[in-house]
Amino acid sequence: MGSLIAHVISYFIATLSPRSIDAHCKAFVASHDHLHLPAMVKRPKSPEAAEEDKYFTVYKPYPLNANWELEEDTIACSRWVASCIGTDPLHALYYKPSVSFARFSSVDRISDGNIPQARGMILLEIDKKYPHNEHLLGEHRWSEFLKIPNEEEDGKVTQVFHSLYSKGRDAQKDGTLFVESLPA
Repeated sequence: MGSLIAHVISYFIATLSPRSIDAHCKAFVASHDHLHLPAMVKRPKSPEAAEEDKYFTVYKPYPLNANWELEEDTIACSRWVASCIGTDPLHALYYKPSVSFARFSSVDRISDGNIPQARGMILLEIDKKYPHNEHLLGEHRWSEFLKIPNEEEDGKVTQVFHSLYSKGRDAQKDGTLFVESLPA
C-alpha cells in the first residue's frame, strides 16, 4: 500500500501543476477512504512558561573576541557582570553565532551607525526581581572596570540594552545557545 501511494504521488509531481495535484490528491483520498489511513497526531501545545527573568542584549561584551564555549571566557564575562550588579541576579547567558542585530535587541542603531551581527553580542538572563537595571544598562568603558587594561582593551566599550526576548525559550527557538552562568 505504501509503495502505491508513493507511486501516485511521484506521478502527480512529475506531470501535474500544484492546483491539479491538490485536486487529484483529494479525489484519491476520497476514493480510497476504505483504507483507513491513520490521521496525523497533533502534538499538544507547550505550556506557557512563567516570566521569571529579564533579558538584556550586550553589544561587544567583555572579554574581547570571547569564545562562549570556553569556560574561562564565560567566567570572565560573569565576573564583569557581577562587578556591575552582583553575583545573585545573573542566571545565565546566551549567545548566537550569527543573526542580525534587529532581531536581537530593541535598539535600532548603534552609535557608529553599523548594524552588527550577533558574533559580538550575547543575551544576559537576569532575575526579574533585581531592582537596579540602571547598573547594567548603558555603556561600560573597559578602562573603568579593568585594573590594568592592555593597549587593545583600553578604548573598548560594552553597551547593554533591553532585549526583545521576554523568555529564554523564545531566544532558544531563534537559535541562541544557552550557557549556564558560572560563579563569579
